[in-house]
Amino acid sequence: MLDRWLTKSPGPDYVDEALRDIYFLARARDDMEVDFSELPALLAYAEGIARSTAEALDQPPSVTPEQDRALEELAQALHIDHGESWAGF
Repeated sequence: MLDRWLTKSPGPDYVDEALRDIYFLARARDDMEVDFSELPALLAYAEGIARSTAEALDQPPSVTPEQDRALEELAQALHIDHGESWAGF
């Protein structure tokens, strides 16, 4: 599956469904695999990836406005606080 994603990105519907599944798994009482408290770390990893793929590594403007919007959408889908981006300072 990962090899396929390297040649063709999954569509937005696939990503939306996956994020809903992650959120519901994190909220399920009987599922020990995903804990809601781990979801902010997932967002932090996504922001780290956005920063590491920019020209100026780990600089406030290294996260583009488009990437920042994507991070906000991810936070909303997972029902977690995105906080304020470093790029906003």
